[in-house]
Amino acid sequence: MDPCARKRRRPRSVALWLALLCAAAAAALFAPAAWGAVGASATPKSGASAHGWARHTPVPILVYHHVQGYLAGYYLLYVGTSQFASQLWYLRHHGYHPVTMQQVWDNWTGKADLPRRPVVLSFDDGYPDQYFNAARQLRRYHWPAVLNLVVHRGTGLSDAQVRRMVKWDWEIGSHTLHHLILTHCTSAKLRRELVLSRRILHRKFDVQVDFLCSRAGGSTDG
Repeated sequence: MDPCARKRRRPRSVALWLALLCAAAAAALFAPAAWGAVGASATPKSGASAHGWARHTPVPILVYHHVQGYLAGYYLLYVGTSQFASQLWYLRHHGYHPVTMQQVWDNWTGKADLPRRPVVLSFDDGYPDQYFNAARQLRRYHWPAVLNLVVHRGTGLSDAQVRRMVKWDWEIGSHTLHHLILTHCTSAKLRRELVLSRRILHRKFDVQVDFLCSRAGGSTDG
């Protein structure tokens, strides 16, 4: 059997738990407005309160690309609409509460509290199915998400759709200017990719853009 097919046939709950366990590492891909500060986390003390548990626990990040009714291309970049709906149900049934990166940062810096089981739902690149399938499903739960946009890369999500997602409590993050692998960039190009992408997104959508999602090196997309 094709190894990719075997992976797709695994139980959805198992796949989601693997994502929850692994996604905390993805927090390293995000940086606050200072473009370099790093949030720290620690193991919660025994008997800690809900307030303390949230303050000292890493927040998992579930990373999505396409949410659509058919799979195409690299299978790790796609999730079916019914599977996505099942994952949202699973999160709600098990007491998870989606939050934005700003909420996470405010908690890490002592400015605000988080719910007991926070999770970030992150969407890269800006594909139309993120609007038609993901955003509309999230609206049923009144849940926020993070949309990481590449400035100079036409992926099909219109400016009007992005603005509507902002009204639906989506947070806009930078995914750089040209979707480059940042570790391969010169210092000048790196600064341009980071600073200009943030500035352009802020002006275009009139929102604060304080977080960056960097493309993973060696990935087919990301």
